[in-house]
Amino acid sequence: MTKWKVFLTGGDDMGWAVDEDMKLAREALAPVVDLVDLEESEIVHGVWWEGLLMWPLEKLAGQRIICHVPGEPFRYLRVTGHRKAFRVVGSWITRTRQAQEQLRAVGV
Repeated sequence: MTKWKVFLTGGDDMGWAVDEDMKLAREALAPVVDLVDLEESEIVHGVWWEGLLMWPLEKLAGQRIICHVPGEPFRYLRVTGHRKAFRVVGSWITRTRQAQEQLRAVGV
């Protein structure tokens, strides 16, 4: 069976929660996908929108991009960078029903 080639990104190397999210995502995904560099990837999986946007947008262009939503989307939508992420992310992974409902409310 061919595995999807996934580039995992979004940590900040500061030892905070997003780095733990990266570790857990890597452990969960490793058995079912091939974790590769951005240039080789078919899918970009971001565990944090800000970490995702550290990459130049031209490198993300044309990629299938999924990203986690940490917390309440309504709060993050007030942040300019997060609105920028909404333009490049194709699918959002929510952690709560509240977050899912808030995304639906804004048409995502």
